[in-house]
Amino acid sequence: MIHSVGNTAGVKFIATPNTPYTGLFKGADSAIIRLSCAKGFDKTKSTAKEAFDNFTPGFGLKFLIDGKPSANLVAMFGVNGVDTWNFFGRDFSNHIPGASGAALTAVATKFATATNHVTTVGLKTFAEFNQKGEE
Repeated sequence: MIHSVGNTAGVKFIATPNTPYTGLFKGADSAIIRLSCAKGFDKTKSTAKEAFDNFTPGFGLKFLIDGKPSANLVAMFGVNGVDTWNFFGRDFSNHIPGASGAALTAVATKFATATNHVTTVGLKTFAEFNQKGEE
């Protein structure tokens, strides 16, 4: 129902040399990204103002780990979308503002039946293991 159309690609994460971070944050070359929009958008709306609450880009990342479940995250600017037609025109985050508007608030309420953290995605699994499955 949401993010039903998108594109995927293989990606790698290149960490800053000598990073103090652990696990996949040290780098990984076995990942998949999926770029999509949360809902279909009205292409007849051409201005940046008309993009808001119409164009909702986001992405998901799946880092493959040998012998372990993958480390995954989703990120967006916000569920109400962006005020630009540029997919990368705003920073994406794994912590987004709450929804506004009746329809999106209803979706958030449904998501809340599964988690108390509807607008956040933790990254603990990214720090626990490298892509070889080593702690």
